[in-house]
Amino acid sequence: MNDDRKYRYRAMTLVEVLVVMILSAIVLSLLWEGASLFIRHSGRMVARITANGEFYNDYARIEGLVTTADSLIDHSIWIEIYRGSTHARIREYESSLVVALGGRTDTLFRGMVTSFQAFVSNYRTRAMDSVVIQIRQPQQSPLRIALSPIEHPQREALRKIEKQEKEYRYD
Repeated sequence: MNDDRKYRYRAMTLVEVLVVMILSAIVLSLLWEGASLFIRHSGRMVARITANGEFYNDYARIEGLVTTADSLIDHSIWIEIYRGSTHARIREYESSLVVALGGRTDTLFRGMVTSFQAFVSNYRTRAMDSVVIQIRQPQQSPLRIALSPIEHPQREALRKIEKQEKEYRYD
């Protein structure tokens, strides 16, 4: 009799196996739904972060062009930017800013620009003081970005040198 208990196996009934399978299916379906919810949410977050990164990249590019410019000239369709030997053109096209620089064209603020204005300081030469860009932001009020060339001390020194050069007569 002792030997019979030694080899006795514990078993589950068919009903118990069925209950375990149903509970496992419920738990796995909840886990599956939670995982798909997490994947959708992380996809939206990645899209938002990418959009913000593109926005800040576009802002840095346009700010770098305008603030370091030697001069900005307004032509009703586009704005010309001069910086040393570099020449760029900016214009609004289909709610975006199109920048042409050195044979390359790039689109900034794609589908976000509602207005692009130039404020002219000298109407004879069409030299500009500043550029104002109004940008549409989803679920927020419009953003106005005002940029103007920064007057660098070395530019003033170069102007003084050029003025002295013009006054000096070479023999």
